[in-house]
Amino acid sequence: MYTSFTTQLLVVIYSLFLCFSIPLSAQSTIQFVGAPAAKAHIQQVIKEAYVPGISLSVIEQGELAFMEGFGTKSLDTGGAVDPYTIFAAASLSKPVFAYAVMQLVDAGQLDLDRPLYQYLPYPDAAEDERYQQITARMLLSHSGGFPNWRRSRALSILFDPGTAFQYSGEGYVYLMKVVEKITGKDLNTFMQERVFTPLGMQRSSYVWEERFEDNYAIPHTKLYKTAGHRKPSKSNTAYSLQTCLHDFTLFMQALLEGKHLKPSTHQLMLRPQVEVETNELGTVSWGLGVGLQETDAGVSLWQWGDNGTFRCYMLAYPASKTALVYFTNSAMGQSICGSLLEGLLGGTYPAVVWNNYYTYKAPIFKATRGILDHGIQKGMADFMHPSGEHQDTSIIEEQTMNRIGYQLLNLDKRAEALQIFQWNLKAYPNSPNAYDSYAEALLMDGQQQEAAAYYAKSIAMGSDNPTAVTISENLKSRYAVGNTTFELNSYQLASSVFLAGSFNDWNTLSHPCIFKNGKWICRVQLEPGTYEYKFLVNGVWIPDPDNPERKAERPYNSILVVE
Repeated sequence: MYTSFTTQLLVVIYSLFLCFSIPLSAQSTIQFVGAPAAKAHIQQVIKEAYVPGISLSVIEQGELAFMEGFGTKSLDTGGAVDPYTIFAAASLSKPVFAYAVMQLVDAGQLDLDRPLYQYLPYPDAAEDERYQQITARMLLSHSGGFPNWRRSRALSILFDPGTAFQYSGEGYVYLMKVVEKITGKDLNTFMQERVFTPLGMQRSSYVWEERFEDNYAIPHTKLYKTAGHRKPSKSNTAYSLQTCLHDFTLFMQALLEGKHLKPSTHQLMLRPQVEVETNELGTVSWGLGVGLQETDAGVSLWQWGDNGTFRCYMLAYPASKTALVYFTNSAMGQSICGSLLEGLLGGTYPAVVWNNYYTYKAPIFKATRGILDHGIQKGMADFMHPSGEHQDTSIIEEQTMNRIGYQLLNLDKRAEALQIFQWNLKAYPNSPNAYDSYAEALLMDGQQQEAAAYYAKSIAMGSDNPTAVTISENLKSRYAVGNTTFELNSYQLASSVFLAGSFNDWNTLSHPCIFKNGKWICRVQLEPGTYEYKFLVNGVWIPDPDNPERKAERPYNSILVVE
């Protein structure tokens, strides 16, 4: 077996780390409150948090104690959530895959400490020779050095592999490719054979299947609106798992038991491999495929899932074989995590603190919902300074107020958003960011010259936003310069139109169009080449209706060739 000096050193470090960790046999004081209390608590929480639907189960001493769905699959079309309703598992995809990977370790098909490039070279990361140090152990514990997701074709390495923690979906994708190479099977086939079929998970897959159409949840935004539902056609071990509560509960029982794993492998999976954080509630670390936390109640494993509008959570105490799993069809699904764990099981959760999600009781949510439900004056009444001129900054500080404003802008509540940004300006009159944000709201409202003035103030105060400089210059010039003219000959009633494309890195603000003589116009200085572009009309993307040129693989973008 190939073993580098770095790998040997890491094994020593891991061994020392294990010696001083809290043993899995520690007694847990966690206790389920029982079904009646659980139902009442869940119903109250999802009502207050505006979560349309949730499915949740609890395991005690390895046996199912509670499993039920609450709420609706869709605010638009209805349907009750039940334990067989399909949800996107998001990052809960990762521990299921890790469980299967550890079976390969048991079978001698994968060595946790052998550099993965020896199984499968990875050109995406090969520009950095440190990638040859990366092992399965590192990727399972998020210590391989990859970012969560790359921003360019090349995959960067942020630190020496094995020396720190960085949560990474990219790492799981590389490991997926290695597993596919070792087994000669695509991910979904491999997972069906290793996990889904043996455990009886009949409604689970890493790609969307037609059989799910009979019962699936529609995602919702933080502001209680349905969102687009993506049905993955390609497997991705980091996030594409489609599953239901019933199936995932079977997985959690198997994980607690170490089913289909050697006892030593099971113990290794649930031991710390890399430290993450120590906070006032305890310590957070990462095992092989699962997060770990240590408190007075003992060691628990956990993982959260978040793809924006589906959010979920799993938690388990190996010593007592107690676990809780839930899935929601809402971007608010992480805001209820702490309340559900504490309300149903008791205990404290340092990983919830580490995740740093707003709770549903936070002013940003309460104020925004209040504005939508009751209007801006009544909705903000509990959050205003006694003067009435701006918010109480001890409750809602600058950045939170900005986020409320942007949420309202996204809902096309421009008048309310402008008022929020104006109040923020009065509360923080020396903030370039406050001027910049107010300028953006004016721009979205079609008040271009007013926006230019506030952008100029922001720049004069030292704004470090390069987009503000570009917008300010474009608005002042009224597009008198530029060798390429873009015209939109419709949408005369639109309040704002922007041009975005490959020439400005798809910046949605930097090139506002000017309405003149019945059409929207934007001039851009372009070098010879081929560009993709489209218009953003009142927040909605459209290709150029007067330009039929498209690429077959991206028909939603227009093509322009500059000679």
